[in-house]
Amino acid sequence: MNKSTRYPYQSHQPALTKRQQLHHDSNELIVENFEFFENDIDAETVWLAMKAKGIELSISSFYNRLKELVEANLIEKKPNGYNKFVYKKTAKY
Repeated sequence: MNKSTRYPYQSHQPALTKRQQLHHDSNELIVENFEFFENDIDAETVWLAMKAKGIELSISSFYNRLKELVEANLIEKKPNGYNKFVYKKTAKY
């Protein structure tokens, strides 16, 4: 008995949960907001620009997503002074 016969109601591709979809959407929104800045920019400025556009994301969630994007090489992180960093979108995205 193959899988489709045993479970005819399941799709071949699993659907994202609402939480997974929100996580994915917020990552895309962060990367899109970096496109508006030509130079390197600090994280707080990007977060404030998102809030001004009406995107509700806490600062801690923003930093967690930003860390994931840096690890995925979609955003580049550079040191800028003592314990300060600036970011920019990489050409990869």
